[in-house]
Amino acid sequence: MAISNGLPSPTSKDTLGFPALINTCTKIISFKIWIDKNTEASLKWLKKYNQLHHKNIKVSEFFIHYLNSVFVNFISELLMHDIKNEEIEKHLEEYFTFYSNGWMPLIE
Repeated sequence: MAISNGLPSPTSKDTLGFPALINTCTKIISFKIWIDKNTEASLKWLKKYNQLHHKNIKVSEFFIHYLNSVFVNFISELLMHDIKNEEIEKHLEEYFTFYSNGWMPLIE
């Protein structure tokens, strides 16, 4: 790969060249937008939940952001590996069981 001023050459045919870099950056930005929108939606849902059920559950915005980020990474991992559909369904079931209930249902 040709390097110019520390950046990959736009004409590089290497898979780590400039087009691949742009593609990766575009995906990262798309994931960030999804994470931000889902974080905002989650905060709105939590506010409504608290109002409807007279609760005062407080979870930081960063923690909700972090959980959404973990989910995006989880989906990315499923897509990057050669996993059969049946296995993907099992992994999704495990993820959502853990996400909803913590470790206990998975280790009992």
